[in-house]
Amino acid sequence: MIRVILVLFTSAGMGAFGQDGWQRVSSLVHDGLHDVFFLNDSLGWAYTYGTGAVIHICDGGQNWEEVQMTQNRLRSIAFIDEKVGFVVGDHNAEDGVLYRSDEGGLTWEKCKTNYPDLHRLFVAPEKTWIVGKEETILFRNNDNVR
Repeated sequence: MIRVILVLFTSAGMGAFGQDGWQRVSSLVHDGLHDVFFLNDSLGWAYTYGTGAVIHICDGGQNWEEVQMTQNRLRSIAFIDEKVGFVVGDHNAEDGVLYRSDEGGLTWEKCKTNYPDLHRLFVAPEKTWIVGKEETILFRNNDNVR
C-alpha cells in the first residue's frame, strides 16, 4: 500500500518543483482533488472535496474514471484491497458520513454513523482507523470486512 500526496500546480508554479522529478498528470476533474490513495503503482483512488466524486485510477494515472456518489464533503479515502474501500467526510449539520465499496470504488453504500464529522482514514494491515471531530477515534478489524 502506498500513500501519495497529489499536488497540482499551475504552469507558472511548476518551475523548480518540476525539475525535482515530479511529473504533472491531468485528472480531467475540474473540482480540486483533495486526497489520493494507491494500493500499488497502478491502482488508486482520489476524491473531490466539494462535489463528492470518487475517481478510480487503474493505470498509474494515465486514465481517470469519475464516480459521482454524494453531495457530502469527502475528507479521506482508503482501501483494504482491490475491492474493499472506505471514504469518510461530513455534511455541516449532519453526522459524519462513511461510505463503503465492495466493488473497487465503482459503487458505494452509505454506512450508518452516529458520530460527528469524520476527517481521516488510515488502513493498517489488521485494522482500519477513522478520526474525526470531538475526539472521535474509531477502528475495526480488517478480517471482518473482507
